Amino acid sequence: MNKNRDENRKHQREIHRRAQAGELPLPESIRWIREGFGMTPEYFCRCFGLTLEQLEVLEGGAANDALDALRKVAKPFRFHISYAPENRPD
Repeated sequence: MNKNRDENRKHQREIHRRAQAGELPLPESIRWIREGFGMTPEYFCRCFGLTLEQLEVLEGGAANDALDALRKVAKPFRFHISYAPENRPD
């Protein structure tokens, strides 16, 4: 990942915009976030205590049955599972 600081900031702003708009669905968002912060898979794994295999599973969308169950519940309502920013008190 050879992004300069300005490119990383632009990518990070886009991450926040997409999260706010509900356009940051799992599992695609994990890779997008990692890349937005200019993190290699190895560095990301060290920061979050993951193995490369776990990260590959997460980014590939085969994380676990719980995520599949959440998707099944969300589908009839035309929702998707995604990241969203925390609401911060004013």
